[in-house]
Amino acid sequence: DKFFFQQATLDEECFFAALSVAGYPDLSSSPLAPFIYRGSCYDPDRRQTSGVLLSTLRSTVQMLKETLHTFSKLAGPEGLKTTDTVGCLTMGLSSLSPAGRILMSKDDLDRYKDLMDVESFARYDRNQDGVLDETDICAFVLTIRILCEVYLETAENAQLGMDITEFNQALQRMGLPNVERILQGQFVHAVFERADMDRTDRIVLREFIRAGTRLTYPVTHESRIRACLGYPGWNVLSMKSSAQQAEGISQFVSTLQTGDLLLMQGGDDNPMGRYIKYSMNTPWSHVAVIVKRSPLGGIANEKTEAVLQTFPFRRAAHNFCSPGYCRCFDLREGDFPPSRIAGCSEIGMLESTGEGIHLYDAAHRLLESQSKWRSIAVAKLHDVPDRDNVEKINSFIESVRGGIYSVAKDELKAAMSFHSSLALSKQKESLPEGHRSSDDFCASLAMRFYHHMGWIDDSRPCNSVMPSDFDVYTQYSECKNPVQLLQGRIGHLELVMSPELGVKLPLKLPKQK
Repeated sequence: DKFFFQQATLDEECFFAALSVAGYPDLSSSPLAPFIYRGSCYDPDRRQTSGVLLSTLRSTVQMLKETLHTFSKLAGPEGLKTTDTVGCLTMGLSSLSPAGRILMSKDDLDRYKDLMDVESFARYDRNQDGVLDETDICAFVLTIRILCEVYLETAENAQLGMDITEFNQALQRMGLPNVERILQGQFVHAVFERADMDRTDRIVLREFIRAGTRLTYPVTHESRIRACLGYPGWNVLSMKSSAQQAEGISQFVSTLQTGDLLLMQGGDDNPMGRYIKYSMNTPWSHVAVIVKRSPLGGIANEKTEAVLQTFPFRRAAHNFCSPGYCRCFDLREGDFPPSRIAGCSEIGMLESTGEGIHLYDAAHRLLESQSKWRSIAVAKLHDVPDRDNVEKINSFIESVRGGIYSVAKDELKAAMSFHSSLALSKQKESLPEGHRSSDDFCASLAMRFYHHMGWIDDSRPCNSVMPSDFDVYTQYSECKNPVQLLQGRIGHLELVMSPELGVKLPLKLPKQK
């Protein structure tokens, strides 16, 4: 029996239920609950376990007991308010191990006040009411404790801080994807530089806590989604009648025009998207461009096999152009056969992903075939010339369709560095040659289309653009470098969908009659 209780583990649901049974707040309602659970799945010897051990549960209960005792002394009748920075920090400091308390106390408390600024307070304030109640403060304390433990275990010299290798190891210890293995490690330096607030090439505890919480729960991204026009999204998507839903979607999609942009927020299960959003300080990790489609000439896939033979690592994810998948060589003018949304077949979506560069049926691609987007927004293009020039539109599509996702060495790394504080001339030199016919990434493809249509000039390399640069009105990021048009304008973001709309993709619509 003793051996069983020592080795048995609790899954996430049982762990939080056990805390509730012990008389503590239900932390499962906190947006940080998954992180708290993962961080608790380590035994005293710091080995990853399949769940929470009894010894960890006991230590957590003891810590929550101490936390609520301190909370009762510091908080008012309602809880800790936004203005009570010192009180919140005191709660956080009380959660640390003795080594962690010593490490923090060597610096003035003022240096840690940015751990409880407006952004951080909103992260733990799950009800967004300006007050941290017992549930919020327990989640805060557990999060700070776990991050401090990770830091102390990973940093060889905790006072000096972590170098880039130790920082990447710490992210993995937190349960995050190995950044070195994502797109040939192109995000390693951007993620590190984003965390290095003091620009010392070392990540100290204060910086690690800030980086860790932003990667775990980027609360400012959610507030920016809520600030979009039309929040929480197209109401037709939540209609109970599938027939009305399909008809309403068709009406919305039919209003889109060539050059309008679709910005997407990927979920946390997309490692590449997670690190793009963190590095660029934006909710948006992907972009596609709308085109009014018409029958295309030429031969799709003409160059695809030769390109894949040169870059075979792209073959596993790539999809060849085919009539049931995309509209890259679909000569029909009617509805897209796999789609159950009728009446908007002329609205195409030009996109570059790991599946390749394709012209899709916009409604089907966005809403009926994928489940990877957390939020979607439209940035409509206004007052530009030639947007209905079929010959011009089709010549670009025919030149890029069937291409593969970017294979240029460190292209995304260079694009992100373009947004740093270095001189632009130096940044441009590091960018690979753009305007390639064989491969590209999403934002560069959209920018190249704009260049082809004559809406931008050559003053900025097309492959220096990231998805967030098309969100030209939101003033939120030091990483932002908005796209500048020769004439016309890109409009404010209008939300298509967000989690608060309560819609699950892909949609299951009735067959067309």
